[in-house]
Amino acid sequence: DHFAIAHAIDKRFVVEKGMRGVGKVIDSVIPPGIPWAYNPNVPKYEFDVKKANALLDAAGHPRGASGMRFSLGLSYEAGNDNSERPAQIIREQLKAVGIEVKLERLERSVMLDKVFKKYDFDMWFGPLTTRGHPALGVARLFTTSSITGRPFTNFTRYSNPKVDRLFDLAVA
Repeated sequence: DHFAIAHAIDKRFVVEKGMRGVGKVIDSVIPPGIPWAYNPNVPKYEFDVKKANALLDAAGHPRGASGMRFSLGLSYEAGNDNSERPAQIIREQLKAVGIEVKLERLERSVMLDKVFKKYDFDMWFGPLTTRGHPALGVARLFTTSSITGRPFTNFTRYSNPKVDRLFDLAVA
């Protein structure tokens, strides 16, 4: 399902219109500006509504009578223009493939508690940075040791021993 969602979102449009052109679409959590760590051969999820629909069909999510397949919540920080407009655009883009998105506009303290501490969300949109080095800005989002319930750490609770080892090597 997440691959379908990745194909259903026109990331360039989100950056251009939702974030007023401030930002850049990249295919990896490690940007090309960190060439020693960047891998240009990661899988690409180009905007392709037809492919997104086919993936959703194949995953067993047919459209219902309303045209919708299922619904998801999209949490974001209230008052943050770099989250609000993109969240609205993503809602409309996912609607085109039959995913109803219920926007959840949260005050910062509530968002930090709900998303990062309680892990109570379907999807979250918010600006993050790599801070110039994967060990600082990326590891905190993907290493097992960063599943802490603290703001801007591994809120997806992703855990992979190989990834943990690679980040350990990056700082050695």
